[in-house]
Amino acid sequence: MKNKNYKELVNRFLSAVANNRILRLQGEFIPFFVVTDWLKYYDKNKHINNIYPVLGIKNKTNFKFYVIDGKYAGVARDTFKWHLDNEWSLKQNKKDYDLIKKEIDREYENYFNHFNIKSDSKTKLKLLSKVYNQIIRLVALTLYIERLDKEIISEVLSEYNLNLDEDKILAVSEIIDFIPFETKNNKFIIDVLKKKENLQKLQHVYSDYTYVGSKDFITNEVSKLDLKKISKDILFKEKQIKANKMKKDKLKKSLNKKEKKILDFINFAIYCRDDRKEPVQKSLVLMYNIAREIIFGWGIDKNKINNCLMTDILKGKQNTINKLAEVSKREIGFVFLLKKNDNYEETFTGILDAAKIIDSRLGEESSFNIKEIKGHVGSKGHYKGRVKIILNSNEHSKFKDGEILVTGMTRPEFVPLMKKSGAIITDEGGVTSHAAIVSRELGKPCIIGTKIATDILKDGMLVEVDANKGIVKILRK
Repeated sequence: MKNKNYKELVNRFLSAVANNRILRLQGEFIPFFVVTDWLKYYDKNKHINNIYPVLGIKNKTNFKFYVIDGKYAGVARDTFKWHLDNEWSLKQNKKDYDLIKKEIDREYENYFNHFNIKSDSKTKLKLLSKVYNQIIRLVALTLYIERLDKEIISEVLSEYNLNLDEDKILAVSEIIDFIPFETKNNKFIIDVLKKKENLQKLQHVYSDYTYVGSKDFITNEVSKLDLKKISKDILFKEKQIKANKMKKDKLKKSLNKKEKKILDFINFAIYCRDDRKEPVQKSLVLMYNIAREIIFGWGIDKNKINNCLMTDILKGKQNTINKLAEVSKREIGFVFLLKKNDNYEETFTGILDAAKIIDSRLGEESSFNIKEIKGHVGSKGHYKGRVKIILNSNEHSKFKDGEILVTGMTRPEFVPLMKKSGAIITDEGGVTSHAAIVSRELGKPCIIGTKIATDILKDGMLVEVDANKGIVKILRK
């Protein structure tokens, strides 16, 4: 890895972008140490590919992650086509997904019940490599779900000249007939407490993409829980899901064979987007814990882990030590280019300038000239209120009841804010997105995929959210 001038990295990325649209993901949504292998996928022949190059720009409080949208969307579009052409098996995809989930569950249980933390670094590295490869396989199997949206579905159906009731298919798909992530977490908490198991087994519940909860933190959080209320909520949700399933099965009978085939694809994508959070969180907890112990055994500060690359750690002690200067600099910020061949280049200067160049390339207009923003409907409804932009977890305490949550994309740790919000608006997301799924559960108006909401809208703006049409109107700046 050679240190480059930020302009070289930005220009190289823009050269690869050519006339494609850039998709910007921002916030604290992914740990740097695992990002280098996240955007890989399996093609229809089970060969591994990626959607690189990817440009990452991080300052102390925010991480902007730029991808070529044509490549990202192309994974969803191609997989949907393979499904329609019977060149790709949804049944096999489900089977492979369930298999990897079971592997991750088994490693998670073994780690907390049997793993000897005093094991030598060779044993720990072997386990780390195993878990790392599991999460890479998991994401590669399911990358297509991340960018699937109504627009892609419509484009493919039009290309295939399929005159189907698309709105009806999507309406049926929006009925949630599976136990959602939050409820599964609550059931796990109840189970651990009943069995009086090690509270650290709850780490995946009390973690997100930016931190892993310590034992003291978990103990404190558990002490605040109203277990009777949680148990009551679980029973209510299970009854609701049972009713939803009956309703969905009945509506599905009214679809023809081709419509059912399309619905099955969308259904699994929505289910998987929510269900995948648990194995992802468990994998991140395992990698975080094991990698911290490994570098500590090598005489390196455990807190360095958040800015280490997992691929560098897996190459061994000396390689990791050789990277420590870069690791320390990453704490402040960096510009990082991940290349097609899996190699990377980075620089630690020009961070703000690099972001300005890329953001201007997005073609965003001045907020002064824009009176409304368009996106896709995540959950129908109508709401008028004040905007609050939340990009990082340290901003959550600023959010007030009834405000309109505006963010790049929501994640599990955003659920408390979503419950307090009057409506939700995101830059990114499709029919399978966390924002769409959770907002439908909560009955909150939600507009997803606006691309520019976090740039155009400002804190305190009075806006009207028409989530029946996917339009945000700016009433007062």
